Amino acid sequence: MNYAIYVVISWVGSAFLCAYIASEKNRSGASWFFAGLVFGIFAIIAIVAVPALSEEEKEQRQQDAKGEEDPDLEEWKQKMKEKL
Repeated sequence: MNYAIYVVISWVGSAFLCAYIASEKNRSGASWFFAGLVFGIFAIIAIVAVPALSEEEKEQRQQDAKGEEDPDLEEWKQKMKEKL
């Protein structure tokens, strides 16, 4: 019984550790929290290996998630339509 408690505590602890490391690297803390819950120590290894995002990359990913179009992409689409 004691062993099961330690396993659960370490699994939840790894989830919080993943979330903390992810937020320090400008990544989604919530997503990495759940990854830590599911994969445990393997998620910690993964988030340590993943490079940090710059603020610009983070903002771009947030725009992509919201469905906002990149102005440069819109300009490129217009040029392609004109060529056709």
